[in-house]
Amino acid sequence: MTRWAILAGYGLLAACTQLLWLSFAPITTETHRVMGVSTGAVGDLAAIFPLMYVILALPSGRWLDVRFGRALGAGAVLTGGGALLRLAGPASYGWVFAGQFVIA
Repeated sequence: MTRWAILAGYGLLAACTQLLWLSFAPITTETHRVMGVSTGAVGDLAAIFPLMYVILALPSGRWLDVRFGRALGAGAVLTGGGALLRLAGPASYGWVFAGQFVIA
């Protein structure tokens, strides 16, 4: 596999993750009404990403250095799986939070 294909795959995965991370920012008011939670709880859906970054940055960085293909594949599977969890119950805060956690 060429380095450009690897870079493109990594960039595409990063773009998907960022899109899923920030999807609740512009619709916080409506989301809290639909889910029946506070606006702070909706903010927590985005706040989980920086928290998980702090916890997982070093171990995942090491894994990327050692087994880049497997780490990238696992990241893609987790991102897709988390998005599917969000789809399982789009009006349920629990399902959406679980999906965000897996994506992060």
